Amino acid sequence: QREHRRRRTNWRWSALAGWIQRVPDPVVTQDGWLSYWLGVALMVTNPADSDRHFEHAYRSFAASLDSVGEMIACAGALRAIVFSMSVIGVADRWIERLDEVLDRTPSPLPPGAELAVLSGAIGVSFRQPAHKRLDGWRNRAVEILKGGISGPITSELIGFAAHVSIWSGDHESAVRVL
Repeated sequence: QREHRRRRTNWRWSALAGWIQRVPDPVVTQDGWLSYWLGVALMVTNPADSDRHFEHAYRSFAASLDSVGEMIACAGALRAIVFSMSVIGVADRWIERLDEVLDRTPSPLPPGAELAVLSGAIGVSFRQPAHKRLDGWRNRAVEILKGGISGPITSELIGFAAHVSIWSGDHESAVRVL
């Protein structure tokens, strides 16, 4: 059953990527959301290729002053880096961009943007384990988990919070999260 679910999920992402790839390339690269969703779809099926689509999305969102879109594109790119286990050094530019947009965006973040940032924070934790926001993000992830969130984001938040807790030596917190 687990294998069936994995194949069905991969098929869905492949189908989404195929649909967006049928749209003329100039249209996709100029539309932040099409670029973002193509990056997300490729993150599952071809994570190494998703970065350029997150780059197009980020640039499109930045040009239209859409800070939520910028955050989501950065988080997507960071997740793709972890998915692909590729050269983690490319995470630095995405972390810097995420920090910049977070510094200029008032709190609290919209819920969808907050969840995207928290799911992308795993990339920050691998590349910059002493990052200034990691403890706050971990605490927020745990708070959201305690609130009873469900769905695929749950495993990402658990993995992130446990990883940061273990890395910081707080094994008791990691066990509580797991």
